[in-house]
Amino acid sequence: MATRTPRSAAAAAAAAAAFLLALAAAAAAPAQLPPELKTCKQTDPQYNECLKNALQGALPSLSKGIRSLEAQPIDPLTITSLSISEEKDKPVAINLDFSNFQITGISTAIIDSFEMTPGSYDMKIKAHTTGPLTLTGKYKIDGKVLVLPIQGEGDCKLVMDNIDALLDLKGAPLEKDGQTYADIKDFKFSFDTKKMTFDFNNLFNGDKALGDNMNKFLNENWEEILKELKPSIEEAFGLAFKDITNNVFHKVPYTDVFPPK
Repeated sequence: MATRTPRSAAAAAAAAAAFLLALAAAAAAPAQLPPELKTCKQTDPQYNECLKNALQGALPSLSKGIRSLEAQPIDPLTITSLSISEEKDKPVAINLDFSNFQITGISTAIIDSFEMTPGSYDMKIKAHTTGPLTLTGKYKIDGKVLVLPIQGEGDCKLVMDNIDALLDLKGAPLEKDGQTYADIKDFKFSFDTKKMTFDFNNLFNGDKALGDNMNKFLNENWEEILKELKPSIEEAFGLAFKDITNNVFHKVPYTDVFPPK
C-alpha cells in the first residue's frame, strides 16, 4: 500500500486550507440583486415614486422567492406558530394557538405609496390588496367569545377581504466585512379589512350543530372579534416581514439596493 510522504501531506493540507479559505471568502462576499429587481438612484427627483414602482415590480419575484438570496416565498407566506392569549375580563377571552399557517394573497397587493428620505434607513409603505388574504392551518382554542364558551382543535380557515395596510420600517446601518448594509430594527405592520370570515373545523369535539352555530356567531360578530385579535396578528406579520426584509438587506450592500447616483 502506498504511503503519503510528509511533503505530500503538507501539500494536501495546504490545498484543503486554501479551499476552506475560498469557501469562507465566498460566504462573506456581498450578494447581488437579481436583474429583475430594479433599483432607484437617490438623486432621482421622483425617488419615492421610483421606489413605489420598483417594489410593485418586485412582488412577482418576492412572491415566488429569490433563490440567489435565499429569500423564501411570500405567497404563500408560512408562519410556523402564532399564539393569542386574552385576559378573562375582555370580551374575547381566549387562548388561541395557530400552527403551520399558510397565508395566500399577498401577491395581489398594490403599492399605493413609498416614503423614504434618500440616505436614510427608515421606510413607510402603504398598500392594499385586490384579492382576499386567506389564512389556513391548524388551531387550538379554549375560552369565551362575547360570553359564549368556545373550545376545539383542528383545521381552520380565515379570510380577510379588501385589506389596507401600512408598513412602517425603522432601520440602521450595519457594518460587516468592510461593507455597509441596512438592518431593520423594527417593522410595524397594521391593517384594516372590510370583512373577515372564520371557519373552525371540529369545534366542541366535532359536534356539528354546536360548531356550525359558533362559526355563524363568529362571522356575525367578526368586527368585535377582530378588534381583539388584531394586535397579535399585526405583530406576527411584522416579525415575518422583518425577517424576510433583513434576509435581503443583510446580504446586499445598502448602496447596491439604494444607489447614491
